[in-house]
Amino acid sequence: MNLREVAMFTEINNHLPGVLSAKEVCEDKGIILNSYMETNLEKIEELFLYTIEQQKQLEIKEEKIRKLEEILKRIEKRLKI
Repeated sequence: MNLREVAMFTEINNHLPGVLSAKEVCEDKGIILNSYMETNLEKIEELFLYTIEQQKQLEIKEEKIRKLEEILKRIEKRLKI
């Protein structure tokens, strides 16, 4: 899955693909994880969410650059540079 697909999945399901949701864990009477593993999983999820946010910001910046390049081309054309 690419980041966009992961982002869409997490927005819909509120958990990462391949990871049980909190509801599923409770319904199944939990998985026994020690506190270290729980913390690691939490941090991995945080990193994924952070990466998704960075990707969104990158896409916004790329769009701004594209628009500025179009403006620059029009200006250069008018000035015949």
